[in-house]
Amino acid sequence: KTATLVGRVFIVGQLVNEQHRQIAQWHKDAIKELHGEDTGKPAEVTGILLTYPGYFLHVFEAELKIVAEFVKLMAPMSDSGTLATEMRILASTDDIPARIFDDWNYSSVGQHSLGAPIAEAQHAPIAQKISEAYIGVLKIGRTIAAAKMDDREPILQNLRTRLGQSLPTQEM
Repeated sequence: KTATLVGRVFIVGQLVNEQHRQIAQWHKDAIKELHGEDTGKPAEVTGILLTYPGYFLHVFEAELKIVAEFVKLMAPMSDSGTLATEMRILASTDDIPARIFDDWNYSSVGQHSLGAPIAEAQHAPIAQKISEAYIGVLKIGRTIAAAKMDDREPILQNLRTRLGQSLPTQEM
């Protein structure tokens, strides 16, 4: 049997009416619907969903087939405008050498401005902003994956204070 290819996508979208818990629940439910390669078992999905005032960032890792299915599931949500709109894939990588995350995580970040000063952030090219945000989220993933299981939830609950330098800023 050949090795299964794993991919990673970085998705951003605007939240409708600050529905942080609802968008997190939608993602959890969508992930439960996805099934792995001909097993009938739930797919192995890893990554992190971060919600901010007005928008969300989601890094999603899974088999390439599952990544494609997940993106298809998101389209009707964006089209209906009930939870999120203006969803975009900012980065997509096929055949990643290793997963960064070892589980799927969620955190509501709230207002966050610990990164680059606003004037500096506003003048940076959009590609640079996206790249820095993506790298920051992947660094958060490495930290969470390296933490003991009992320490993960406190890290997620306090991302701004524990990993503020890696966390994408509200100004992104």
